[in-house]
Amino acid sequence: MQYHADVTREGRFWHIHVREIDRVTQARRYSEVEEMARDLIEVMTNEPNPSVSIAVELPARVRAKLEHAEQLSVESERAKSEAAKERRLAVRALVDEGVSQREAAVLLGMSYQRVSQLVNS
Repeated sequence: MQYHADVTREGRFWHIHVREIDRVTQARRYSEVEEMARDLIEVMTNEPNPSVSIAVELPARVRAKLEHAEQLSVESERAKSEAAKERRLAVRALVDEGVSQREAAVLLGMSYQRVSQLVNS
């Protein structure tokens, strides 16, 4: 049988609730959570070496920070994409002004190969 342990942080301890047996235990360190859940299941069911999956519910403050970090990552990727587009347009504009790709590379601090890629993309 597969058991499911719901884990939350409460004060200085990890609170472990095993759904299938509706029992609770705790651990001081996260590294002890799975072992404590297994011990609880073994004691309550006499089942040796039970299979347990751990689901951690992070504190709301932590979840909010992670969500904000993800939002910033998405915005960063969008900004990088926009910057690449603008760089490409700048190279094309310079070349359209009659500047050679080699001169554009020197002026923009890029390699000739990179300028060539941007012009041809």
